[in-house]
Amino acid sequence: MNSSNFCRRAIIVASVLAVLPMQIAPTFAQKVPLSSNQVAALQSVESALSAGKLRASSQRAARLYLESGLELRVQRTQNALTTEVANVETSLAMLKKVTMKGDKEKRDLKRALDSLTEQWGELKPVLTSKYRTDKTQPVYDISEQMYIYASKITFLFEDVNNSEAGYMIDVAGRLQSTSERIAKAAIHGVTSGKSGSAVDFITWKKEYLEAYRELVGSPLNDESQTRNLELGGVMWGIFDNIITRAITKSDISQVIDISKCADGMWEIAQSSRTAYVVALKRSGSDKMIVRNNGKPS
Repeated sequence: MNSSNFCRRAIIVASVLAVLPMQIAPTFAQKVPLSSNQVAALQSVESALSAGKLRASSQRAARLYLESGLELRVQRTQNALTTEVANVETSLAMLKKVTMKGDKEKRDLKRALDSLTEQWGELKPVLTSKYRTDKTQPVYDISEQMYIYASKITFLFEDVNNSEAGYMIDVAGRLQSTSERIAKAAIHGVTSGKSGSAVDFITWKKEYLEAYRELVGSPLNDESQTRNLELGGVMWGIFDNIITRAITKSDISQVIDISKCADGMWEIAQSSRTAYVVALKRSGSDKMIVRNNGKPS
């Protein structure tokens, strides 16, 4: 089976896996009453999910914009880009309604949101306009700034949640956004000929593999999540090979396979994140493991 066909099949499998945890979640909500601490944790998780979505969608939107210049999948790319722009808008609006308890947390959240609002004010008009070659570098650079500030917000909520499930939700989100950053760097590198993107790919590859190892090692993984991560591991090997070949040979023909694999890896990470949200909703200390010094205890 060639890499392109595998990516297409993996997208279908990952999409099915992403639905299954969502079918389970209402069962726990109906049968097990939540404690006040769990209710507070879930509210914090909702905010963390908005921050994670903003972080990931900003990267995917940038990747799709860069891809749109090649006119490979015109309608599909435009539809997906429109969706991700809307996701950033919605997430940013939701985060502006969040209230943190501590003064420092309030200041940190406000500073990050102010920066994100300013950056999005520059990026959105470009993303929603016709593709221009001279805008590719600004799109790349501004999306990177948005990644940094959105990550600061996810870290804020990670500290508040202080649970294994809450932490793994952020790791899964980091995996999702990092795969998009990698695809973005590869596409920008082969279309612009700039070597800096290849350096970014090497750096973010390490970040991706670190996050993946953390997901694999989580005590919250059930059989379904384990299978999902096994599929993700296989898909990463294909993704890595395609991107390495594309960057080494400046092969623009690889962009379509890069994007297809990125789509599949997006779904796999989304499925993982959903599984950990379900874990957080379950009552019982086995699913609300407190983290001490960065490790579950």
